[in-house]
Amino acid sequence: MSLPTFGYPCQECGQGIVEPKVRPKYETKIHGHPFVVENAVIGVCNKCDAEHFSSAERERWEQLFEESHRHLYLSPGQIRELRQSLGLTTEQFAQLIGSTRQSIYNWELPNRKSNQSRTADLLFRLVSESWQTGKVEVIAFLTQRAKEWGHELHLQGGNEGDTTFWLKVQCSPLKEETPAYAKLAADSGGDRMIRVLRDASGRACGEISYDFAEGALAVELYDGHGDRPVDMEVVYTDGARNTVPGLDLSTGRSTFLKGVSPKTLDHIAKIGLHRRLRSR
Repeated sequence: MSLPTFGYPCQECGQGIVEPKVRPKYETKIHGHPFVVENAVIGVCNKCDAEHFSSAERERWEQLFEESHRHLYLSPGQIRELRQSLGLTTEQFAQLIGSTRQSIYNWELPNRKSNQSRTADLLFRLVSESWQTGKVEVIAFLTQRAKEWGHELHLQGGNEGDTTFWLKVQCSPLKEETPAYAKLAADSGGDRMIRVLRDASGRACGEISYDFAEGALAVELYDGHGDRPVDMEVVYTDGARNTVPGLDLSTGRSTFLKGVSPKTLDHIAKIGLHRRLRSR
């Protein structure tokens, strides 16, 4: 590893010399987002311990950040597929999201050198989610996306109203999707397939199963869903819907549709969790 050139007098104390130091895990922020740099090289004053940074090293950090977060952006192919699914030309798509034709063209290039901005990416994802589900709870969607970038946001204020979290159902091996604290149960389940609930970002956040003891379908959320009952809307692959009012998910798991639906797990496409926001 080539170390940046330091060795100059410290501008902070005017007494020490800035020497290069390698930090195995250096916590910093890139574009406002928390990031840990492996083997970061910084300058440290040998008198006052003030930290100094070289422009070349900061540029390296930004490249590492972009590479490690690339999976959080829609790929060029996904952007192009979204635009084409809407039946829009490049210019029309740019008009839809308030961008330019050239920007859309650049973001769709397979060999692009940089990702689209986070703002543009969020717009793409909101358009995609709305196009697929027909309804998006914007605040919940944006809050979840911020969480993926390392920001825990707790919103305050606002009026009482409905908020809906749509969860898609996909079949997946148990061991691959179950969160760490539930791995013990998964280890005894072999490669059993489960119906995983995924949020708008694609994160596995729960599952749907059949409860033989009660002869009902059961939904389980890995992280629970607060202390208030929710109204759950079940959407089936044939377009039919069932509404389950007042479902208690505070403990994580609850049964529903006890013996009243001919539908099976294979027929469920997605579920919507409708809860009331408290007025403050």
